Amino acid sequence: MAIHPGRCRQQRLRTHSLAALLSALAVLPIVAGCADGGTAGSGSTTPRQARQIIDVADTPALPKNFRVVGAVADHGTDRTAPSLTGLATLHASGSGVFSAAGLRAVSDHLPAGHGPVVDVDLRQESHLYVNGMPVSWFGDKDDANIGLSHDQVLADEQRRRTELERTRPVSFDWIPGKSVRPSGPVRGSKSVRTEADMVEQAGWRYVRLTVPDHHRPQNAEVDRFVTLVRGLPQGAWLHFHCRAGVGRTTTFMAMYDMMRNARRVSFGDILRRQAWIGGKDLASDAHSDKPEARERAAFLRDFYAYAQRNADGFKLPYSRWAAGR
Repeated sequence: MAIHPGRCRQQRLRTHSLAALLSALAVLPIVAGCADGGTAGSGSTTPRQARQIIDVADTPALPKNFRVVGAVADHGTDRTAPSLTGLATLHASGSGVFSAAGLRAVSDHLPAGHGPVVDVDLRQESHLYVNGMPVSWFGDKDDANIGLSHDQVLADEQRRRTELERTRPVSFDWIPGKSVRPSGPVRGSKSVRTEADMVEQAGWRYVRLTVPDHHRPQNAEVDRFVTLVRGLPQGAWLHFHCRAGVGRTTTFMAMYDMMRNARRVSFGDILRRQAWIGGKDLASDAHSDKPEARERAAFLRDFYAYAQRNADGFKLPYSRWAAGR
């Protein structure tokens, strides 16, 4: 089949512009702690005590809660179903954490003809890959890095990588319902990689947003996300993931939906359709007995207003908009 040179040039331009955007995101100034939004901040500058665990086995299975936004059927005359306006062209997917083999499964299940893929890693907890297995440091309620800034999280992750590379053998804890039961220590030579290393080797791009589990995202991370979205080249595909692919993943998939569709789809329908395709029912957070869930629900309603009223192509950061309300 002949390849049109103009199309190749356009694809190269899209790839180069995406690479420049991600490089710019990597050096954005980050406000330390969580006082810029949410109650997750503790003022701590060091990680809490955590257990070293294997998140999932390195198998070719799709990760937990995998879903593709556009892979939905027309609901026909079902008037109880949410609006699907703009959903099929959102170019996004979501899941829990994937292994090295699981990453290949995700790639295989993305629609044909998609543009460059960006892995939007939403995990605040420190995590790495050992011999293709995703491993992390799990604190009480997955809160080992609560209160740390973006840069502090990355520094802790690098420190743990150095320790893993030097340690022989490497042993892992088992937390029932939260991790894989290890078959024994990892002995001998081993591969220790960051998620960025792994996905970039697979041809994806990588963006890290350090979002605390169970909580609303900090304003600094929201601003980073808005910058990412407003600079995406046409056709780019976003794959969102956290640990389980539930709370944080659904939150950011809904935020992405809002940035693209808030002017033509109601707040309620955006939340309902994210649950409908396999995400968390975020609408229920408003009535939760957990204050962090109610706080996330209030944040999402504010972010919807920000997206709906935007008039400058999202040049105004969310944090400045929220501060001026």
